[in-house]
Amino acid sequence: MAQYENDSKVTELKKFKTGYYLYYKLNGKRRMMKLCSLSIPVEVARTYARKNLILIDDGIDPMEEKQSQGIIKYKDIHASYLQDCRRRKVKTAMPKGTNKDKPSQIEDFYTQYIEKSFGNKLIQDIKRADVKKLHADISEKINPKTGEGKIYQANRILQQIKATYNNAISEDKTEVNPATHVKMNTEQERDVYLTPEQLNAVVHELNLREQNTLFPNSIKFIWLSILTGARKGELAKACWTDLHINKIILSEHKTDKDGKPRTIYLSTQALSIINSLPKNKKTIIGLKDPSKMWRNIRTKLGIEHVRIHDLRHSFGSYANKSLGRIKETGNLLGHKDMKSTQRYVHIFQEDSLENAQVVGDFIQKQYMTG
Repeated sequence: MAQYENDSKVTELKKFKTGYYLYYKLNGKRRMMKLCSLSIPVEVARTYARKNLILIDDGIDPMEEKQSQGIIKYKDIHASYLQDCRRRKVKTAMPKGTNKDKPSQIEDFYTQYIEKSFGNKLIQDIKRADVKKLHADISEKINPKTGEGKIYQANRILQQIKATYNNAISEDKTEVNPATHVKMNTEQERDVYLTPEQLNAVVHELNLREQNTLFPNSIKFIWLSILTGARKGELAKACWTDLHINKIILSEHKTDKDGKPRTIYLSTQALSIINSLPKNKKTIIGLKDPSKMWRNIRTKLGIEHVRIHDLRHSFGSYANKSLGRIKETGNLLGHKDMKSTQRYVHIFQEDSLENAQVVGDFIQKQYMTG
């Protein structure tokens, strides 16, 4: 019984139990070269074989060519993908924070979760089943903060592997992406916001602390989160140079993939808080994170489940109640694709400023009096 099967369309292509191999003769010598594993579709194996046969016809030994170029491993296409992302200034490829030596998210995901399983493997030897197993293994890892599996992180890593292979395909290093058709975990959107009673309690607590605190900027940070719906990172990074009368315009922000700035529209209530801040630092608030104070407040009020980011959700809720127009709400929140607010439409700045004021007045009337 033959150890291999001859391919029906490419004579030199042989199918072994360990993969597809190319048999060829050059300069009087017979040689055998592994092309890829059996997980690769036969049509792709035939394409690999035909490309190498062209080299052989030109007198080039594909084995020597492969050795001179280096065998392509996953770590090679990871490095190429990272370089491409940095060229395009993709945020996840840039160092975190101001420390340029600190690894990016792409590098973190690779070193923590991908390198051990795939780093030294040939890219054509990584099967779809391998990617599926890695995704499942990460999904089952317990997040110590939540006590749940890392289903969201597993999805982001799966997306990174898929993007890494797509980049390799664009560079003609492979023709197959083993991360395709691997299903992501179902993600559930958090829908947490302060009820009117909870917001009243938060306002009361903020007012009490404002009189006896060594950290006034933390209180003002929380107030601006409530009054603007801005993300924590947006408020932390906003500089005095970004303030334009009654707007904060950020050139760099979470959703700046299209190069468009993020505008945070300020009601008179929000602007009053900003004007009360000292201009002795580059950033407006002069604080990266008010989480310590917020943690103390939510513990005292029994709302431990409410994160700083949920104040953004609360703002969206107040905006819907006061405006009654979901597309304007999305514009105030800085949504790009408007999936969270049904669809995107152009909103004039004058309308957005007016909308921000309506929401500010609504919050003040409903929750900041008495």
